[in-house]
Amino acid sequence: MYTSGAAHRCVRRRNKPVLTMLLCLVVGLLSALELPAAPYVIGVPALGPGREVLSRWAPVVDSVSELTGQSIRLVIESEQRELMSGLRGRRLDAVLLDPISVYRLSSEVPLQVLATVALGARAELNGESRPQYVLIVPSRSRTFAPVHTMGQAVSVPDLHNHPSVAVYTAMVFQDADLPIPRFEYADTQESILKGVSYGQLQVGVVSRSLLSDPAMTDFVSNVRPIALTRETPPWVMVGRIDGQSEVHDQIAAVLVGDLSTQYSNRGVRFFSPEVMYNNVDGGMLDVSESDAALLERALQLLRVLEVTAHVPSE
Repeated sequence: MYTSGAAHRCVRRRNKPVLTMLLCLVVGLLSALELPAAPYVIGVPALGPGREVLSRWAPVVDSVSELTGQSIRLVIESEQRELMSGLRGRRLDAVLLDPISVYRLSSEVPLQVLATVALGARAELNGESRPQYVLIVPSRSRTFAPVHTMGQAVSVPDLHNHPSVAVYTAMVFQDADLPIPRFEYADTQESILKGVSYGQLQVGVVSRSLLSDPAMTDFVSNVRPIALTRETPPWVMVGRIDGQSEVHDQIAAVLVGDLSTQYSNRGVRFFSPEVMYNNVDGGMLDVSESDAALLERALQLLRVLEVTAHVPSE
């Protein structure tokens, strides 16, 4: 049946209060309900078939849930590239991978690796039992903040040009059973050396050749090496020569095989490579036999690294 325009307008006017009331009722009901927060979606590689995968990842997932205070929805992928693609497309909030895979894939997507989330949790990968996994979150994560990672900042060269330096530096802390620090990246190694020398940066990592650069002599005189990385040629982790930071003390204690509090009550002897400024052959540092043996104990397997800040050039 045809309805004239005037009559149609009357029908609309009569129905409008009813529709408004219904709309208000729906809004009121929705506001009264406490909708559960969206689960945190984490991607993991398939370490085995079926339910075995869930049982292997359960301790790690529980740790993440406790850390974030959120429920977790697990997405299992057979290909690690799919996990990284999920981060790019924001289909995943985070990815859990073993440290070696993180190192290999880190160039494929901008990452922040913010937390050690599975201390003591174990899962097998390629026949090896690894005690720890790396939680990767993309830049601008909706959940994580630097406060989730304890420890002092370590300044490292630009990761784009030196992608492995933070990886190898993390070995020092992990092998010493210390909290993995957050890493700051810098545009130049010179800015790192100057910052540590002035006391503006806590710990820095630079190349050995920079320490033998005559132009850097004034800054080098204010720092001391703490440890060498395994990389060839190795990077040198340095701190101020008069610094007695907690990181320095802990590393020193581990290198001499004792973590007792006595080290905080007396002078700590740093078992670290001595920089032989007058005996440098092609920028190489001389390391004594005893120091090398002690350092060897603290430089083994990568676990976790975090990049949170940028150190300006000047």
